[in-house]
Amino acid sequence: MGTWELALASQQGLTALCSGFNAFYFLAYRSTHGRRRWGAMCLALVNLAFLIQSLYLGILPAMVGGDEASAVVMSPRLRLTSGTLPLVASLMMATFVVLKLKAKRG
Repeated sequence: MGTWELALASQQGLTALCSGFNAFYFLAYRSTHGRRRWGAMCLALVNLAFLIQSLYLGILPAMVGGDEASAVVMSPRLRLTSGTLPLVASLMMATFVVLKLKAKRG
């Protein structure tokens, strides 16, 4: 496994992990305020989308044949670049969730 493939696998794995954590938290979120419930549901759906995208991009290359066109589209550098925003967003949300949980305990 080359450097780009390893970086891509790490990125997709970390994004899936953070997104799954965030989705679970937001799905379990309870509030008496309707707007907060809707906001939590929206955030849960966004994180589920990140999770599915990460798993899809992580599994898809193994399923694609050796066609040259698919090799260009499935380039690890391009996929790594396209996965950066979901990774950053899911890491930010995970950080906020952890800080919120720590504040409740302390």
